[in-house]
Amino acid sequence: MATGLGGAALLTGIVATIGIASAASTYKDNCHDGTCKPDGLDAASRGKTFSLVAPIAFGAAAVGLGTGIYLLVTKPSQATTASAGVSLAGRF
Repeated sequence: MATGLGGAALLTGIVATIGIASAASTYKDNCHDGTCKPDGLDAASRGKTFSLVAPIAFGAAAVGLGTGIYLLVTKPSQATTASAGVSLAGRF
């Protein structure tokens, strides 16, 4: 489960990073000489939001994937797993 959450967080970080690049491009196209068109201002706002989301998502991805990998690597094999049983027998 940790690996799945880490993967989802990684995907979120990638999407946010693409959003940052897209917002930066839109901002550059719409803002010149200290003035911005409305599309440029919207892009700046989106870029700020994505700039907050991306590092948080990548941090969560590192923790989730790291935990998942650790759990997979340290999982005991079936050969080393001990089992116990109880049986009852009787006569009447």
